[in-house]
Amino acid sequence: MGKKLIEMLEAHLEKGILGVGVLFMAYMLWAYILGSPNTVDFNGKKLQPRELSSTIAQAAKGLDSAIKGQKADPPVVEKFSERLTSSFSEGIFAREDRPDAPPLPAELRLASTIGGEVAVPGLENFEQEARSIALVTPLRPTGLKLRTGRSLVIRKPVELAGADTPPPPAPDADAKPDKPEEVAWVSLAGYFDKKAQYAEMAKKKYAPYRSKSYIVGMEVEREEMLADGSYSDWKAVKSGAMPKLDIRDPVFDPDTGDLINKEELDREFTIVKQEQTTLMQPPFFEVVEGTDWEIPPIAGFDTEDEPEEDTKDIEKEKKPEPPKPGPLPGGRGGRFTEGGGRFGGGGGELGGRGPGNITPVGNTAREKAAARRAVREQLKEAKTAMRNKDWNAARQLAERVLNDQNKTKANERDANELIKRADKQIERERGGESQRFGRGATGEIAPIRNPETRAPAVWYHDDTVEAGKTYRYRGRVKLWNRYVGRTRAMINADDAKKAVIAGDWSVESEPITVTPSTYFYLASVKPGGASARLEVWKWREGAWIKQSFEVGIGEVIGEVKTVKTDDYDEAGRTVRAEVDFSTGAILLDIREDAPIMQRVAGKAGTFKYSPKKSTVIVYLDPADGQVKERVQIFDRYDPIRAQLDDAAG
Repeated sequence: MGKKLIEMLEAHLEKGILGVGVLFMAYMLWAYILGSPNTVDFNGKKLQPRELSSTIAQAAKGLDSAIKGQKADPPVVEKFSERLTSSFSEGIFAREDRPDAPPLPAELRLASTIGGEVAVPGLENFEQEARSIALVTPLRPTGLKLRTGRSLVIRKPVELAGADTPPPPAPDADAKPDKPEEVAWVSLAGYFDKKAQYAEMAKKKYAPYRSKSYIVGMEVEREEMLADGSYSDWKAVKSGAMPKLDIRDPVFDPDTGDLINKEELDREFTIVKQEQTTLMQPPFFEVVEGTDWEIPPIAGFDTEDEPEEDTKDIEKEKKPEPPKPGPLPGGRGGRFTEGGGRFGGGGGELGGRGPGNITPVGNTAREKAAARRAVREQLKEAKTAMRNKDWNAARQLAERVLNDQNKTKANERDANELIKRADKQIERERGGESQRFGRGATGEIAPIRNPETRAPAVWYHDDTVEAGKTYRYRGRVKLWNRYVGRTRAMINADDAKKAVIAGDWSVESEPITVTPSTYFYLASVKPGGASARLEVWKWREGAWIKQSFEVGIGEVIGEVKTVKTDDYDEAGRTVRAEVDFSTGAILLDIREDAPIMQRVAGKAGTFKYSPKKSTVIVYLDPADGQVKERVQIFDRYDPIRAQLDDAAG
């Protein structure tokens, strides 16, 4: 059966395959030849290929017509600034219905000093970590030097822009405006290393923008030499020559700990930043007569030039020189040596009175006095030009004094000194180095700096000193506290409760003796040593006046005396005035033919001591309470006395 089935399939298989092929060919004939052609759906219609192109073109034209006949709506842009303002001006419950608004916490932390601190996520380290800052003490000033003088000044300290100053006292009906006053002064100066201060602040984790130091000024103390040579206790100096800036103490709310007077402190800090040069290097009073103010001889600004050595004179055999006194007034204090002694102190220039035009040589005493007065007026104009930093004008005026036939040796010395100073300033300005001896009219003046380290100088004027006394000084710098009011940042919260920080005291200075208002010298002694004739010099209104006095043992040297001045009234008469020549010194003893050791010059620049006899007086110096001597032969050649003679003409 199975075999028959297979044989039947084999016999008819070819016929079946042929039938399938015929059917396939019939379908293809119908589909592609006898039936409908291919169509494409376009906008819901069946289109033949020949209809498709025209239909698409017609649709494009319709779309183009529709677009050209329509206008687009303007775009709507949200004003984000108004949205930001609105979001901050609304209350915390204003948008609680918004789905994107963050949910409010069930409980809010109390804003009080009780409990933990309120921290804003993401801002914990914006300033510094809490309790991470240790206060940095200002470094001590270095290289402290002193300068002293006696001047006739206009007492007007510099005023700081924006600072609160007390109202001036009611004017005196009899007082003249800006009347010059006689002032003995000492100025001390040193350097403050701001770079080292910055490094110290960085080491204590100060923020970089809080590591810049701003100087508020200096505090100064002094000690006075006593009669036994020791020094008194340190005493604070309160000078009227320094700019006034009263810094308020921070005031905090006792409940919240917030700084209450922040606006006032910010205003004072602005003044400190704007007036840095003036606070570090305040100008001195305007000097009318006497010693012109100069920077104390700190490193790089030592104006005391070393004398040039003349090798030719050394090679020659010199004649014996007159005896030389001991330490001269104007040095660093010092002690009595070689029997010369010293009365009071000195320092700086011997003041001369002012300046004028070149005048012909006078014949009469009145004409000579008028001519010399004109020279002093000329010098005064030159000094004024120096104060105004008009170096060229100062130099020209000083040269006119040198060419004037009526000048004295003192005038010539002052004019040469002015020329030397003017030349230095001109040279420094050519080299691009800004120098400052007073407050500039406009703009900020660059502070004076150490030529090598570039550390700024700081100085202080003491106008409370007494003539002839010897002092030592120390100073410290005051800085603005960059973390005032930020109690949370400080390790010790009390460190943020002071606006100004005082630094460490400097090393004590060398002693200096204040320029006196009187000098006296031994002229002669009456036979038997009953009394001595003393020559007393008094500084009055910028000029030195001389008078002689007979003084007995136990008496005070000098007294009030009516003398002629070199001024004249409207009628041309010499003006006579009372002048107080009292020195306060008491004559204790007179010794005639006392043995002394005189220094005389030897060969090739050497010297030796030779025994000699001279009259000696012993006196009590009121300046320091010490007993001292004056030797007649030394006084005869005293260099200060020679300068006084030159100044008096």
